[in-house]
Amino acid sequence: MSAARASRRTVVRRLLRLEAAGYASIGRWVRRRPDVPEGSEAVGYSQVSGPMMWLFVIGSAVEVVVVHVLLHRWPWVQWPVAVLGVWSLLWMVGLLAGVRTHPHLLTPSALRVRSGPTVEVEVPYARIAEVVGRERELSSSVRVGEVADDWYAIGVSGSTNVQVVLTEPMELPAPGLTGEGTVVVGTIGLWADDPRALTRTLRERAPSCGGGPRPGGARR
Repeated sequence: MSAARASRRTVVRRLLRLEAAGYASIGRWVRRRPDVPEGSEAVGYSQVSGPMMWLFVIGSAVEVVVVHVLLHRWPWVQWPVAVLGVWSLLWMVGLLAGVRTHPHLLTPSALRVRSGPTVEVEVPYARIAEVVGRERELSSSVRVGEVADDWYAIGVSGSTNVQVVLTEPMELPAPGLTGEGTVVVGTIGLWADDPRALTRTLRERAPSCGGGPRPGGARR
């Protein structure tokens, strides 16, 4: 099998996985059961992208109805187009539900950086050397994941606003639909709705930043 064909199959598998995860996220959203395990704290990242995604959802819903009415004279065209429109609408609702029901997590031992239900990177507090509340842009506003030099970004609308510097390089899966293998990075960038609060909490929990448990379990 050629490398190009294998790459296409990988992209298709990831898209199918993303679609299935979107439908599952819609179910979680309807039941109001976000994916936040007991003992973990949720850190939101959808305040910026959420309103724009809602606009796309509402616009698509209106478009489905309008096009369906306009094509009423040609039912052999009308219904296939309607099915395609509803499928596209569900896809976008799934993306919105994914970011709402899969926030970043502060677990007892690590930060879990997420982007919807299919992207997750776990960073143990013990591996954090420094946390900087600073914005850094990705190369494109439509990108979610990107690697530049030793910087691994999981952004929102092409931006990150918290930079987590690691004590030593970490090996992570290559980001993106076409990413293959792993990459070694020294800094992880992410977006948080409240970057100051996240930065403060990570500094409190990371031993290298002066936080974390003292010997015997006491907190500083």
